[in-house]
Amino acid sequence: MNLRKKVCFGKIDLYNTGKCYPAEVVIELRERGGEPTFTIENGEKIPTGETTPIYYEFSACGTVWNTRKTDCILGGQCLDDMSKYIKTAEFSKIYKWWKLYHLNSMNAGTPEQTKAVKEWEAQGNKYDYTAVCEMLKTKGLFEIPFTGKTIGKEYNGELYKYGHGWVINDIPENDLEEIKTYLQEA
Repeated sequence: MNLRKKVCFGKIDLYNTGKCYPAEVVIELRERGGEPTFTIENGEKIPTGETTPIYYEFSACGTVWNTRKTDCILGGQCLDDMSKYIKTAEFSKIYKWWKLYHLNSMNAGTPEQTKAVKEWEAQGNKYDYTAVCEMLKTKGLFEIPFTGKTIGKEYNGELYKYGHGWVINDIPENDLEEIKTYLQEA
């Protein structure tokens, strides 16, 4: 199941000049996974009979257009900027989902690893993959037991190395159902 919806939010005064520009957000919920898995033996792909984990990936992208809608003047991951000008309940709901779940299947680390990285960055450190790996090693968090999903594999207590896959943060069922219902509304 793939659901997509474009929501127009009228015009916003992006530069506080009195000139207003059309603003919209495209929201998507994509069902992913379920592909067959293989092992390699003597250079041949041998089916395992298993499939990759199934999950839902959420994304939201904003666009603020020029007045003729021939080119965007702000686009992509700009909902933080848009939130300064759009104060509707509908935008607030989309903005909340974006903050919580945008590309929820593209996390380099487990929740514990991600928390350590955020704390490290909050101390003024700039993200650098090599430096992050070294920091995680000093804390004993570079390679840890993990129960959860990555793109392509489900872990059940096996060791996961930071950055060696894309960890999936599943959308909680109640929010997932709310997003599905919203996207299916006319």
